[in-house]
Amino acid sequence: MQNPINKGQLSNLTSNDFEFISKLGKGSFGVVHKVRRKSNKTIYVLKQINVSRMKSKMRGIALNEVKILKSLENPYIVKYYDSFIERDQLNIVMEYCEGGDLAQYIKSHFGKPLNETKIWKFFIQMCIGLNYIHSKKILHRDIKSLNIFLTKEGDIRIGDLGVAKILADSVNFAHTMVGTPYYLSPEMCEEKPYNEKSDIWALGCVLYELCVQKHPFQAHSQGTLILKIIKGRYSPIPGTYSQELIEIVNLCLNKDYKKRPTASALLNKSCKFLYVLMCLYISAVIEKARSLNIPLQPKETNAGLEIIFEKPKAKENEVVFQNKNKMEILSKIH
Repeated sequence: MQNPINKGQLSNLTSNDFEFISKLGKGSFGVVHKVRRKSNKTIYVLKQINVSRMKSKMRGIALNEVKILKSLENPYIVKYYDSFIERDQLNIVMEYCEGGDLAQYIKSHFGKPLNETKIWKFFIQMCIGLNYIHSKKILHRDIKSLNIFLTKEGDIRIGDLGVAKILADSVNFAHTMVGTPYYLSPEMCEEKPYNEKSDIWALGCVLYELCVQKHPFQAHSQGTLILKIIKGRYSPIPGTYSQELIEIVNLCLNKDYKKRPTASALLNKSCKFLYVLMCLYISAVIEKARSLNIPLQPKETNAGLEIIFEKPKAKENEVVFQNKNKMEILSKIH
């Protein structure tokens, strides 16, 4: 996004500085708008929180959101740009994610299984963002597919830190029950103290949702839902997905929070598997290219192996592969 506006401080902006394009959503205390700043034509999200009718506790939560957003700088977390108070409303100017949210992305596939490579990409980006949040001693406390956004390029942005809590105490446990019921951890359902491992549980629920396109725990009443979560039983993930991916889901959805991995441990485990997967995929792509008589031009660089496939003009044989520290494969070989 170009030309950010006075990031990290309350400013002299007013709502008149923005053109209101559409309403993106509405919560118990806030309305979210898609807006365009008149001076530079840049698109933003403007979250308006009415603080006049809030009790002191809820007003503190709203102000806490601003405090948390100011402190976060990570490529996989929604960017905070500015905030201002106007007519008993706290206005928060944030990054606009053109790709919508992850729940919309899942629904757009109409039950068609998602590509596992795409699921790994989303999961690793979520892990990177969540690991950063946890490194700041912050709990998100409302990880769900509706709060995971996508950029125009299809990259993850973790958003809506409105109920996040900075862990200031030494034991690093919180007690207040917040969050969306489908994603609540067993310890939260039992009103026990919880820590960042509850975010890992919710992350596992999102990962399960990407694989199965439904929540791991469903019920017609909240009471029945909570009992199902406490028991920790859910339908298995289809065998079309790798055992490594299924294992990650099972680790995240372990009833015992002590046995759930940290976001950092999940990253390490995922990257080790994906390194092996990448090598196998490279071999498969090279063999397929050779079978189609597409010339190869392997080239060693300081950043790693770079392989360029000289392609025929026919689009159905178009292949591009470049590997520099990260895997980027665009292949249309059938």
